[in-house]
Amino acid sequence: MTSTDDKKTVDLDKIFVEIGDFGLFQIFIYALISMPVLLISWFTFEFVFTAGRLEYRCKIPGCDLSPFDDYLPNWTRYAIPHSHNVPSQCLRYEFVPKDSHLKRKSNNCDEMLFNKSHAVTCTEFIYRTDELTVLKEFKLNCEENEWKLAIIGTVKNVAELIMLPFFGLLSDRYGRRKLLIYSLACCGVFGVIMAFTTRYWTFLLLEFITGICASGIYNVIFVLGMEMVSPRKRVLGGSLIAFLYSTGQVFLGLIAMKLLHFRKLLLALYLPTFVVLTYIWVIPESVRWLLSKDRRKDASDIIFKAARMNQKVLSEGTIESLCHRSPPTEDIDEPIEGTDQNSENTFAMAMQNPPVRRRLVQCCFCWFSTALVYYGLSILSVNLHGNKFINFISFSLAEYPPIITIYFFLDKVGRKYLLSGSLFFSGITCVIPVMFITGHTNVWRLFLLGMSKCSVTVAFTILYVYTCELFPTNLRQSAMSLCSAFGSIGAMVAPQTPLLIKYLESLPFAFFSTLTIISGMLVVFLPETANKKLPDTAKEL
Repeated sequence: MTSTDDKKTVDLDKIFVEIGDFGLFQIFIYALISMPVLLISWFTFEFVFTAGRLEYRCKIPGCDLSPFDDYLPNWTRYAIPHSHNVPSQCLRYEFVPKDSHLKRKSNNCDEMLFNKSHAVTCTEFIYRTDELTVLKEFKLNCEENEWKLAIIGTVKNVAELIMLPFFGLLSDRYGRRKLLIYSLACCGVFGVIMAFTTRYWTFLLLEFITGICASGIYNVIFVLGMEMVSPRKRVLGGSLIAFLYSTGQVFLGLIAMKLLHFRKLLLALYLPTFVVLTYIWVIPESVRWLLSKDRRKDASDIIFKAARMNQKVLSEGTIESLCHRSPPTEDIDEPIEGTDQNSENTFAMAMQNPPVRRRLVQCCFCWFSTALVYYGLSILSVNLHGNKFINFISFSLAEYPPIITIYFFLDKVGRKYLLSGSLFFSGITCVIPVMFITGHTNVWRLFLLGMSKCSVTVAFTILYVYTCELFPTNLRQSAMSLCSAFGSIGAMVAPQTPLLIKYLESLPFAFFSTLTIISGMLVVFLPETANKKLPDTAKEL
């Protein structure tokens, strides 16, 4: 065999067509990764319920006698300052006991017992429901402690932001499967410990640690799944993973509805990790990654196994290429002889390539804005009128139609135009409800915000597929991780958005709208990748 032949690369896209686009082997892979996808959706959104806000009011000394049969008895309008018919959570009027009431045995007070000219700060509280969250457990009542609740969601995303770039480099260097196993084990251990902590700052630290452990799990699963299918089935693979993620959110809402104690909820969400660890090692390593690391024998074994499972016969040319030809080079331009290039050097060299650099900038901004709007709308859903569990589940179910839309139209319309269109539509439907719809039109607001959530779900799902296709194999996980890091910045900001409503109701939604529209404009300048071969090196861009 000539040296020219030796440098020919293995065309995995053609090989996956030969062994079956989406046969029994791929079904087996996706069945194994389904539970980890559900888990990571739980890990991502658990703070929405564990650190959720509760409805409460001041406990009135001398009036609120146990048991509390009525959350808002008639006399509370004399005892507690009201704003728009809503009682203050942290202020009460000074109680002035009368001799005839000192030995009361009923929860009934009259107006004469309160000095309405003097309001005092509450020290005890009565809650509308029996739900136990971090707020109630660690006494984080009133405005001065609201930041402590909001920061719980933020600190997890800060951890992801810090860890994601390293996670991508580690995945490109040591493999997808190994990092997935270690990350899940780490999440399980620290998640269970978090369920038993008795101090707020310890709880916050453990949220940070679990955020570090979980930071790259979804990206690893997504890349692993995408690298196991042919080009014409990438949309199906991406849609399945997105569908599972949304299903995980639905299950989270249902579990949280039944387990109103945040410690029990945490155990229910993190203990299944240890069940997954009993079988997750069966998942094979990414064939593309193995070839990029010159582990041709391991890659060939997986391909032959896949062909057997799918009951396909490989052509002689494919068998020859697997057994004799060299894998794709990891170099960005020309190979550097005598060196062992690691992922860090490869990525640094990639940044000298204008197409790679330009695509990274565009993708990073799109990830930031899309993640902020996606998570922001999910978090704001529990602050809307009505049952917060039903609202969360409804917004999660709203993701199904766009996922189905993606499956049927992404290849026909193309990544670029469907992504930009969904971002534009999300921006428009996000700002209309709060800026132009007023009065008794809450149903229309919910409907349009739901449409915005649908559209941004389309955008987020396409971004995962699109980003995978825009970068070569030896940079794919690193690029995904860098983009996800910017997504984490958006997700980190999202838990703070409910605080903005206090100053101007339309402010967070106007912010969401602006970001998505700018992102839609940037996407127009990216290349189309539908039904095209995944690039293995930057030369192919």
